[in-house]
Amino acid sequence: MFRPFRNLYQINYKFGDTLQMEIEWDCHTSTLALKTGAYQLSRLLKRRSSHILFLWKNEW
Repeated sequence: MFRPFRNLYQINYKFGDTLQMEIEWDCHTSTLALKTGAYQLSRLLKRRSSHILFLWKNEW
């Protein structure tokens, strides 16, 4: 059975020339930590010109 996300979620997006993503995920015994570079993802999202700062902190 799939359980909802627990732990701390911290996502920091800045479209343009800088993009940072940090995700912590714990489900049952699995732990996922994803840290991506800014330059690679910024090229993929280069078509976006707006700046978005999103901070999500949730504890279940």
